Amino acid sequence: MTKKTNFLRRFRKLIAVACAIAWLCAFAASHAPLKRLPANLPSDKLLHFVGFLVLAGLLWLTFAAFGLTTARRLVLAVSISATYAAFDELTQDLVGRNTSLDDWIADMAGALAAIAACESAMLLGRLIARRGKNQTRRRLSLRTKAR
Repeated sequence: MTKKTNFLRRFRKLIAVACAIAWLCAFAASHAPLKRLPANLPSDKLLHFVGFLVLAGLLWLTFAAFGLTTARRLVLAVSISATYAAFDELTQDLVGRNTSLDDWIADMAGALAAIAACESAMLLGRLIARRGKNQTRRRLSLRTKAR
């Protein structure tokens, strides 16, 4: 088990609480009725992308902290993100906001970017750890051969 994994497991409850709070805040923000959007906001699609980048990243981190396998992390993170993004878009009509397929696409682009980045970082960490172990083994075998 790597140091990174130990860190995640140690703080898994805190990570899960942070994830839940972020998802609740996102729900509240996306369902607050707006008469009009403030003029100084960045692109609506950028907000969707960044929002789901954070939400899916926290979701993935929570799954990793609880030791889910790579396949389970991927399937759950993608399916939960896609389902919630669709739910979020479809229920915005109830509060006077617009449902948009483009917003859902931006949500999914952010979620997939976060999941891909997290999985890549995990894989890179494993490769580095494995390389370190192989180098240590090689040094030890050279020492025993020299004796």
